[in-house]
Amino acid sequence: GSIASVLTRADIGAEANRIQDFKDRPVATIKGSSSETYLKRHFFKDIEAYTNLDSCFQALKEKSVKAIIYDEPILQRRLHLDKSKRYSVLPMKFAPQFYAFAFAKENTKLTDQVSEAIFEITESADWSLLLNEYGLLDE
Repeated sequence: GSIASVLTRADIGAEANRIQDFKDRPVATIKGSSSETYLKRHFFKDIEAYTNLDSCFQALKEKSVKAIIYDEPILQRRLHLDKSKRYSVLPMKFAPQFYAFAFAKENTKLTDQVSEAIFEITESADWSLLLNEYGLLDE
């Protein structure tokens, strides 16, 4: 699953340290995404929904929005490719999402392989560390 996060221009980070700090600021996200749904449900006032991430980054570059709110792994990957250091992902996470797999009933071999792999991952120490990092560890 992914966790929504906030990407912003490097120069705004000090004045925003909570997701609520963006409620009255113009923010960009992807049209039809769970991030857009979250923003609408939590009464964000100025949401610009774009069809792709390139458009979101263009709006951020032009300063027509103050932040991009979207899936953290995708934003982190984009920053890794950017290398300009103009943007940063703020250390705020919200709206964890979980995913499921669906297989044809007759494909039991694949179902068993995936189930076994998921079991091995979720029983590992790395899994516990990951859950703890995102505040999802039940204690």
